[in-house]
Amino acid sequence: MMSYKISSTVILFIFVHSLPFVSSNKISSLRRRNQGTLNSDSTTTLRCAVTLVDTEYEYPAGRDLGDDDDEILCQPVVDRKMSALAYPLNLPQDFFELHKEKLFAGNRDVLIHGGYIEENVVKGITNDNVQLVRAARAVADLSGYVERSVLVVRVGALDSSPVHEAQEMSDNFFSEDRLTLRSQYSACSHGKLTFVPASRQLAGGIENGVLDIHLNLQAKDYSRLELTNEAIIETERILKTSITQVVNHVIICHPPNLRDADNWLAFAYLNQPISVYNGEWCGYVSANMHEVGHNLGFRHSNQIGSYADRTGYMGYSYNVTGWPSMCFNAVKNWQAGWFMDRAIDLDVTQGGWKGKIATFVDYHLVKADEYVLVKVGDLFLQYNRAKGMNAETFDKPNQIVIVESNTGESELIGGLDGEDFYTTYFQRQNFTGTGETLFVAICSHHFGDNKTQADYFRVFIGLDSLDCSERSGTSNEIIPVPATVSMSPTVSSQPSPSPSWIPPERGQSCDDDLSAIIVTDAGNFTCNTLSINTPLRQNVCIEGHEAYNVCAESCGKCVDGCADEDRYFLYEQQWRNCGWVRDQPYLDLNAICALGNTPHNYCRETCNSCDSFIDGNSCGDSIEDDAFSISLGISSQSHSCAWLSHSKNWFWRFALCNEKYETFHACAKTCSKCFIRSSCEDDVDSSFLLNGVQRDCSWLENEFIWTIRDACIQPNIAEKCRKTCGGCV
Repeated sequence: MMSYKISSTVILFIFVHSLPFVSSNKISSLRRRNQGTLNSDSTTTLRCAVTLVDTEYEYPAGRDLGDDDDEILCQPVVDRKMSALAYPLNLPQDFFELHKEKLFAGNRDVLIHGGYIEENVVKGITNDNVQLVRAARAVADLSGYVERSVLVVRVGALDSSPVHEAQEMSDNFFSEDRLTLRSQYSACSHGKLTFVPASRQLAGGIENGVLDIHLNLQAKDYSRLELTNEAIIETERILKTSITQVVNHVIICHPPNLRDADNWLAFAYLNQPISVYNGEWCGYVSANMHEVGHNLGFRHSNQIGSYADRTGYMGYSYNVTGWPSMCFNAVKNWQAGWFMDRAIDLDVTQGGWKGKIATFVDYHLVKADEYVLVKVGDLFLQYNRAKGMNAETFDKPNQIVIVESNTGESELIGGLDGEDFYTTYFQRQNFTGTGETLFVAICSHHFGDNKTQADYFRVFIGLDSLDCSERSGTSNEIIPVPATVSMSPTVSSQPSPSPSWIPPERGQSCDDDLSAIIVTDAGNFTCNTLSINTPLRQNVCIEGHEAYNVCAESCGKCVDGCADEDRYFLYEQQWRNCGWVRDQPYLDLNAICALGNTPHNYCRETCNSCDSFIDGNSCGDSIEDDAFSISLGISSQSHSCAWLSHSKNWFWRFALCNEKYETFHACAKTCSKCFIRSSCEDDVDSSFLLNGVQRDCSWLENEFIWTIRDACIQPNIAEKCRKTCGGCV
């Protein structure tokens, strides 16, 4: 039998209209109870539950997209009970920096000896009269199966009314037939966290989890925090008890005309019950998921800027009802504890790890040897499969997503799917101060059947090595990798002609049949699948098997000097790579690969466009055993071009077959140097404006791939930086 942990708390939605105004007496009473003086006879101590408030703003309004203001508030603790009312708290900077992570954990209070509340602000704070103490309350426990009730408070005033009707609001939060707070938290947690509407037995006026309240005031005269306190006071008058004693979350829906209403969207108290929304934003599921996430202890998901990790809800919010369908990144899922029975914390200092990372979407299908969450140091990994409840994830869909967290908030580092060089491996230099480089590499990809098998990636994670071998007890090779891809191979001898290699004529080069579908008992596949699936290649690439002839190049039956470039380029104003070209229907390839289109230049193997040669009869690889060497820091290792051409050494070909390395010239055939490339250069004399800064193509050329990608989508930059942007035809 499935057991549930039932919480006695509820989530409250508050809508404010106009009724007799009684909250001022409540506030005055609270102030009198907590007020002290600063003279030497004062013995009054104000106890505060310290709360971090994140306010999300709209764009523009003189702010960058995703700007947020962090505020520190005091929720007074009276008679061992925390008030839901909150007041600005200006703690001494040194004290705050020393204790901020403990403060934000939600289970610490601050004692202010001689402190008091006046004019809605905590006063009487000095550098010497604050003290950190442990609180008796506990933060939200999401482990196991948890059911929580929710109360929505709809707020109106003399000069304004709520944006949404009560029934519409109830449907937007609690419906199980569409994307709502209730349905999506249940889906993302695989049923382990369920929100239900608060019972009308709590107080008269609660209908389907929604309570309407009416304030006898002008909303335009109040700030968002001041009106929030007024709404809480009125709600507690109706409930005849403190909200914090009976609910987990208070969802307050303000009217849209507050004194500071311009462009703020919503805010929430971290690890506390309150979340607040501006007008229509109370009805948008992404905002609801985000702010209630703060109540549960989730911090922001960033990527070179606040909110910019769009893999899940703790990034940006969107002004759309019932969209998008996504979940949370690995840091949040680890924190929530929903998948900890399929999570692993690795210590790679004791050796590398090869294993399967299945998507959290298929958590209910994962096997004993598959993991949903992987932690290594401060890095967290999960498979961000774009399907089911996560079908509309924005960033890094269908990739192993790597995020970092050591301060509460998370930073999106990258994504891997094995489709090209930039998404096949990840490296972190001087990992945890060891002086060694951490490598994460995609070894293979498996698609399940959505019934009994989960989708997963087989990956390798280790220090200073890459090892995707699948069977133990064989002559597996662990490839040492230096701490950076900025390697400096040297040529030990001049490249010699290879008379045994004659450039093939067009149509006679070694190619896979891209239109072929290989039928086997294990399923159907194409040559493209075979080229990236090592276990499958080992099983079918044998003489006598159909694949050996149809997929001649992938199976290694023959080789030629023609190769696709492992980079992105622009095609029809979209950022593409040769993996995308290979995935297009075979009948479309003639048009895509036509002379004059960028794929013809960059995807010469796929497009079969290697029909021009530079001195082809004499262009070849060096035949020396020590054609080039790779420096590994304190030592170097020599290799032949035959070694470089071997399928298992794809990593080194990607890294070293570059014009700036001598390997490119020593192993001309293997590195595809022998083929004429169109004359295409960047305009070195022009510049462009990017994110408010004047830049040029030489700067862009040395940036990370995602910076190049985002810049090159802009037509004026793509035209000026044709080579860097992949605009050569």
